[in-house]
Amino acid sequence: MFSNRTNWNLSLNRLTKLIEERRQQGHVILDLTESNPTKVGFDFYNDSILNHL
Repeated sequence: MFSNRTNWNLSLNRLTKLIEERRQQGHVILDLTESNPTKVGFDFYNDSILNHL
């Protein structure tokens, strides 16, 4: 049995619905809160970055 604290409302809010709608329409969404670098397309194999260190 889980604690009552995990009984979160997981329904989509207005912002989430709007973002999903825009993505389905083909719009590119720039998510400034994304913390996973593999999801935002960073090129870790670009040697030119290492030349600036």
